[in-house]
Amino acid sequence: MLAEVKDLYEQKYGKSVDSDGEDFEYDEDGTLWVRSITMPARSNQEKLEDLLAEVKGLYKQKYGESVDDEGRDFEYDEDGTLWVKSITMPSRPNQEKLEDMLRTRKNSRTCCLR
Repeated sequence: MLAEVKDLYEQKYGKSVDSDGEDFEYDEDGTLWVRSITMPARSNQEKLEDLLAEVKGLYKQKYGESVDDEGRDFEYDEDGTLWVKSITMPSRPNQEKLEDMLRTRKNSRTCCLR
C-alpha cells in the first residue's frame, strides 16, 4: 500500500518521495534555499459563505422563515387585495423628537416666566 501511495505522489508531483537532495538547493551566491509545499487554508470566500449560512440559519431560527424564500414580499388578504410589505426607518428616532419638543417647551416657559 505504501508503494502505491508513493507512485501516486510521483505521478502527481513529478518526483519521488524518496529522492534525496531535492528538498534544498544552493543559488549562485551559495545561499541555501529549502523547498516546501504548503496547502492554502480555506479561502476567504469559503469563510464568508460559511458565515452567511450561519446568519441565514439564525434568521430562520428567530423568524421562522428563510431569507431565501421568494414571494414573501407581498401577500393577499381575504378580499384579494395585494399588500406589499416594506420596512421603513424613521429619519430621526422618536426619542430625539420628543427631547427636542421638551427643550422647546422648557425654553418657552422660561421665556414667559421672566
